[in-house]
Amino acid sequence: MKMQKMNQVSTKEASLRRELVKVYAAIDEKAWDEERWHCWSCGKSRSLSHSHACSRGQNKDLMLDPENIFLQCNKCHIAWENREWEKIVKFANLREMLAYVMEHDEYQYWQLIDGINNYLDSKKNKSKYKM
Repeated sequence: MKMQKMNQVSTKEASLRRELVKVYAAIDEKAWDEERWHCWSCGKSRSLSHSHACSRGQNKDLMLDPENIFLQCNKCHIAWENREWEKIVKFANLREMLAYVMEHDEYQYWQLIDGINNYLDSKKNKSKYKM
């Protein structure tokens, strides 16, 4: 039997993960108290996860900001991560997510707006998405 190496996590990374768990717990508690325990994008209440408007990988400094974290079902979370425009344009909280991105990562914001507008153009919908 071959032994597998365990991935070692630095002390800094372990501390960051513990802090992120605390932020997630606070978001969950607030959502539960406000009766918002559902996907903030589509309204479904199963398979919820925490999604970052500004990605964790590109914006490590925003990883622990509760305003950057939204409850989403797995389908909406995957749609956001993979830029599935057909689904994203239907998000109930799209304006809120875009407003956060615009404030914190202008480059990513314009990438999102371009992607949305290109999708809308491809569907012969001549109206542009505007904030």
